[in-house]
Amino acid sequence: PRKSAAAMRAASPLLVLAQLLAPAASQRVAHVPAFFWSEKADIGIGKSAQHLGEVSAVDLEHTVQTILGRHHVIASPLITGVRKAPAPEVQLIFHSNEITTEALREHGSSLSNVEKLLETSASSLTAPFTHGMYMDSDVLRHGLHIPSSEFLAYTEHNPQVFTNGATDIIVVELPAGGADLAESLKKQDEAIAIVSGLVSKLTHGNYASMLSATPVPAKGRRLAETDLPKLHITKDLYVALAVSLFLIIIFFSGFCCLFGLQTQRKFEDVLKQAQHN
Repeated sequence: PRKSAAAMRAASPLLVLAQLLAPAASQRVAHVPAFFWSEKADIGIGKSAQHLGEVSAVDLEHTVQTILGRHHVIASPLITGVRKAPAPEVQLIFHSNEITTEALREHGSSLSNVEKLLETSASSLTAPFTHGMYMDSDVLRHGLHIPSSEFLAYTEHNPQVFTNGATDIIVVELPAGGADLAESLKKQDEAIAIVSGLVSKLTHGNYASMLSATPVPAKGRRLAETDLPKLHITKDLYVALAVSLFLIIIFFSGFCCLFGLQTQRKFEDVLKQAQHN
């Protein structure tokens, strides 16, 4: 029998999501999920929300930038409300090479701590069909990268980072797993719980988190999604282009003159030979 809407809401969110992902998995499209949560602040993404549409890498980056109070003009499909809180003290970005949409469909129960964080946070969102965030994106490039195994030592030596009043982006590299994908996801889930607990204690809950992965998409799709930098032409480059064009004109003019002289001489030689005969 078909489950009622109330029963679906009462069930585990990740398990329900896994059921929704089953038909999409047959399409074999390379997607990775993205999870957002904020323990105490309303960051405009809703409460236990789900976005089942496709989300590009640029949209993910714009979402993080909006949470940080930047890029107010650029809209993100994941931001459905108004951010009612100032920028968090710390923005955590958990980076995994194991968590894919297919892995979530098969082993979603391995992320029990992530599920608990999504349920208990003031703001939380799950987006299963994303293209992930590229490592050369602005957010990841300027973030501080720390392996999860070294995070405790970092907090002990740098406690001021979590109370300095400025938003710091920390990219937490989750441990790579072995052959057993389910066990690998459980280890990463435990690492997320430990790091989140430490940051929650140090910031008094004033932090936001994102969990995603970096897939290896087709080159054409990446070029379509990437914000390519504009080409800036300097004064020196203009001068170099002008000189190059001038030299090309001189070369072609000289070549044409030389070709014309040689052609005329050939005709004169043929004419003299004909007259002599």
